[in-house]
Amino acid sequence: MAEIIISSSAGDLLVIHARPGESFRSILLREGVLIDFPCGGKGRCGKCRITVDPPLSSGRGRDPSLPEGMSLACQARLETDCRITLSPDRPEEPLVAASAGEEPGHLFAGPPRVRRRPVSVQAPSLADQRSDRERLLDALSEPAGAHGLSDKPTASPCLVPQPHRVPPGLLNEISACLRKNQWQAEAVLDGNLLVRLDPPGGKGPLVGFAIDVGTTSVDISLHDAESGALLARRILPNRQSAYGADVITRTQAYQAEPEAVRRAVLQSIGEGAHDLLAEQGIAEGRVVRSVIAGNPIMLHILHGLNPQPLTVAPYIPLFSAALTCSPGDLGFTFQTRGRVETLPLISAFVGADTLGMMLALDLEHEAEASLAVDIGTKHVAAVAPSEHQESHARGNGQDLLEHDRRLPPPGARNAYVAYPTIVESASRTPRNP
Repeated sequence: MAEIIISSSAGDLLVIHARPGESFRSILLREGVLIDFPCGGKGRCGKCRITVDPPLSSGRGRDPSLPEGMSLACQARLETDCRITLSPDRPEEPLVAASAGEEPGHLFAGPPRVRRRPVSVQAPSLADQRSDRERLLDALSEPAGAHGLSDKPTASPCLVPQPHRVPPGLLNEISACLRKNQWQAEAVLDGNLLVRLDPPGGKGPLVGFAIDVGTTSVDISLHDAESGALLARRILPNRQSAYGADVITRTQAYQAEPEAVRRAVLQSIGEGAHDLLAEQGIAEGRVVRSVIAGNPIMLHILHGLNPQPLTVAPYIPLFSAALTCSPGDLGFTFQTRGRVETLPLISAFVGADTLGMMLALDLEHEAEASLAVDIGTKHVAAVAPSEHQESHARGNGQDLLEHDRRLPPPGARNAYVAYPTIVESASRTPRNP
């Protein structure tokens, strides 16, 4: 085994050991060191430069202009004990860290789904042999007036009330809580799903995550699940950048290493979420809901679905509706209960990230013609009001100005620009580029 000292311009990062002959790319990925491989590790882009001391006898990749001692991490292989210095322009972590009071924010566009409700459960007896689960479901099904609270889901007036659901994984917790508190408790519900059962008058926080999975970065914000108030926010590099700079190279990498590509983005989400909870002093058990937006290919990979059909005609996604799963389905350790929901896709090229932008800006209720532009790895524009509402997607670059000439509706006064980390709104008269 050879010893490797990994350092950057800020100083030494860590000391590791690896077998000679292994590529530096695989070593850095395994150790969780953030470094970009925009071409997916094919040696074409020259962006994964590292300095190796002592210099390698080979492995400069396909760029003959590299100076002595510098190599491409994706092409170079470990020979012996060495020190490698990472490029000073490698991704830093986190890119942005913000907390409550520094910026406004909310988790949902409408009323919250998460609510507390006191419940009084009938104590068991020899004459009443119902299970704890049955008793709790019966108590939750009592008329709303029994507790002075409405038990109707608040997320949408068009929702049809559904029977309450009690996950089997909560039964130990439910049994202990009911017996300790003389069969009185406070239920925490997400729609019709029970996510917690607390002692009466429980004061613990209920929180949720809003997550935007971008091609380049992952934007994670922690919110009060009842009021929607922003508690903290963090933006980190998407570790999938090690598998390519764009969605096409990510898709190609997924064909060869599906679990590794998926694990990279899940690791970015997990790191950011755990950091925010630790910063706020909140336990994982208080996280009751997560909502995730992203472009179509990012969401396919997140769910472990092959995005390859999106890259060839006729460009059909495997799904387009909102998907709901448990935290365990995604391997989340920062959330142990409740739901994880990914927003629906608009089309093969206009994803849940654009829908999230439209909801956050409330474009549906714009009184005047408005234009919203999401500038990321690709840019997406949405036009409102609703009778003219449409969206366009196109790769980012110099063509942005040409495309914009055709997008603003005549007389548009409101222009919104949504960057990967910030949303700005301004009322202005459009001008020709």
